[in-house]
Amino acid sequence: MKLELHHLACYLPYELKIMQYRDDLKLSFESNLISLSNNTLGVTSTRFPFSEKIQYHEAKPILRPLSDLDDSQLKSFNFVSFAKAGDIDFVSYDFMKYAFENHFDVFGLIDKGLAIDINTINQ
Repeated sequence: MKLELHHLACYLPYELKIMQYRDDLKLSFESNLISLSNNTLGVTSTRFPFSEKIQYHEAKPILRPLSDLDDSQLKSFNFVSFAKAGDIDFVSYDFMKYAFENHFDVFGLIDKGLAIDINTINQ
């Protein structure tokens, strides 16, 4: 499996951060996702004073695992058991909107190695 447009499109309005990997410079750094196409991501970073286009394989979104949801958050959406079990087939629109706004990993990208757990950055 690889990172694709449909994995990121839902997060685009909510200032998703990505970890950008630059093989030519042998470094990685945090960037902001600003646009998407089938072939490239538009990103901007404080490291470089311009926006640029990169390939999907050069980036991983920085997301929160669903396990970071606390019981009060889950109760407000009336489905404590679904999210804790990772079963998001029966959730409300309100929850999905909340999850995208707060960068929760609803597609299981962290476990597949396609995203970075925000809790592991700067450790």
